[in-house]
Amino acid sequence: MNRVTPPLIGIMLLSLLAPVPVLAGDTQPSNETHSIMVESHAFSLALPWFGTVEAMSSVIVTALVGGQITQIHQRDENEVHQGDALFDLGGKEVEAQRVNLADQVEQAGRMVKAASQNLGIRQQMLGEHLSNKELLNAARQALAQAQAQLSTATQALATFDTAIHIKAPVDGVFTARSVHLGQYVTPGAVLARVVNPQLVRIRASLFPPKGVQLAGLAATIRSSAGLDRQGIVTRIMPETSPEGGVQVWIEGDELQGLAPGMQASGEINVLRQSLAVPEPAIARDDQGQAYVFVKTDQGYRQQSVETGLHDHGMVEIVSGLNGNEQIAVDDVYELLYRDFSKMYREPD
Repeated sequence: MNRVTPPLIGIMLLSLLAPVPVLAGDTQPSNETHSIMVESHAFSLALPWFGTVEAMSSVIVTALVGGQITQIHQRDENEVHQGDALFDLGGKEVEAQRVNLADQVEQAGRMVKAASQNLGIRQQMLGEHLSNKELLNAARQALAQAQAQLSTATQALATFDTAIHIKAPVDGVFTARSVHLGQYVTPGAVLARVVNPQLVRIRASLFPPKGVQLAGLAATIRSSAGLDRQGIVTRIMPETSPEGGVQVWIEGDELQGLAPGMQASGEINVLRQSLAVPEPAIARDDQGQAYVFVKTDQGYRQQSVETGLHDHGMVEIVSGLNGNEQIAVDDVYELLYRDFSKMYREPD
């Protein structure tokens, strides 16, 4: 029997323990990797939304003068017509101010009467050659000034009466009343609104996938009575909802009859043609970043992509591919996490 010398045994052991170098170009995943061409796919998605019906035509009713609410003529949500009485203002301050304005009208009226009598006298005296034209013109000017003062005082009283007897500015529904009987209000205080119930829209909130252009899309409005209505997304609001959702306006003729303030819900229908890959072709790292593996002459190249809609096993590619690539459709996580170069060969 041949005996192995100790130095030779040591050399053999070291050779067994030494790492074997790996050549990236000659290394493949454990299973065969298949690839397909990136394709175009028609994505169809119904995005749920929730919102509130609001009036497009709304006139705010405000207090033009300060005073106490002494009368509320309309019930909340009543239909009103332009000129219908809404509120009366009163109280000691209002009564005192009105008495003062009425006194000014009465005083200006007396001045007009006196100036008119003086003008008549001057005209008679001029005819009897007891006066002259200068005095006659002065009397005419005094009468004109008195008449102007009377007109100003009369207008001020009429304006005040309009301010304390508040009427509906337009046809609509009396709503959003914010004051009660006996309450004191200051000038500029908001009392209520008059809205046109035939002109409404919906302020809706939703969470669309990245890259979805909502403006102009069709929206379905679900009804508790089982009758669906249709609308169009007309505007994207610059501010988000308290929950962080995108806010949009939904408008359309079929929204007529929905009461302002009511809650509404439905779907916004998304339909678009985009680049897409099968779901198994996407690999995501620990941070959620998506990758595909593009076939090259040297193997597979890792490519980061931005994904969008999902539909029938297909994933929309928003960016990262141009449409002429061939990508791996299996072994993608093995390709992502193998601890060697990012280039792999496809099996022969």
